[in-house]
Amino acid sequence: MLERIKKDWDNYKVGIVAAVFYLLLSTVLFGDACPSMLFFKAPCPGCGLTRALFYFCTFRWKAAFSMNAMIFPFMLFLLWSFFFRYGKGKRVPFFNGGIALLCIGALIYFCCRYTFKIL
Repeated sequence: MLERIKKDWDNYKVGIVAAVFYLLLSTVLFGDACPSMLFFKAPCPGCGLTRALFYFCTFRWKAAFSMNAMIFPFMLFLLWSFFFRYGKGKRVPFFNGGIALLCIGALIYFCCRYTFKIL
């Protein structure tokens, strides 16, 4: 398990560090990390997920849901992926299809949220 984590870190560390650097820098300089909000002043389907992740990780489920309810299916998919990738050491079954379903779900949620002013 640790070998696989180390290998993944070696393969993806530049991207991970770049993403964290972008999030920190854009938040400090511009007050927001979302490119859609920065350039178009309009929310995107992923808006609120960073804050929702923070609330999720600090066990504030209601606050996480209010930021972006898609955090719950995203976290379930993340746990599913970690279980297969690192726990079993196998390819994650239905990975691409799961990503596609999450994106479609995020778009549907986004449309409902901003069209009907619910959730």
